[in-house]
Amino acid sequence: MFLDTPYNKHEKWRADDPERYKYELATMGYRTRVFENVAGEKTSLGRGNLSFTTMNLPRLAIEARIKTESLTDEKSHPEAVEHEAKKIFLESVREMAATIAEQLITRYNYQRTALARQFPFMMGNDIWKGGIKLAPNQEVGDTIRTGTLGIGFIGGHNAMVALY
Repeated sequence: MFLDTPYNKHEKWRADDPERYKYELATMGYRTRVFENVAGEKTSLGRGNLSFTTMNLPRLAIEARIKTESLTDEKSHPEAVEHEAKKIFLESVREMAATIAEQLITRYNYQRTALARQFPFMMGNDIWKGGIKLAPNQEVGDTIRTGTLGIGFIGGHNAMVALY
């Protein structure tokens, strides 16, 4: 990560601030940038990835290429085949991302129904903001609202090889 780029820099961050860590972004694992926050101030503290799903780009590219080749004849110009395969691939990526987003929201809504007692460390240390105030049999609900849901991907290079 490039912490000095404008989109990664919090407007409150100052080099001479001993608590500047509050305004620095972080990653969860190797894939999720934790910073922006639809449920409060942007920060990486007390946040993390609740769920993620990985999109297999090579599979989508191979399927796009196969579909394109089945729709064209052997005499088609290779560039025309690549162009059509790319169009089908990009549409598949959009459709898969939408499917994954729906799946992540469904999973998130289920996770909200978990009981605080299932997460003694998270609640006892207020890792999920407000969790320390919950009774053991209360649902975690909004305490996980600042967590992230991630759509990841693998195989970008392999997908390009399959397409081109």
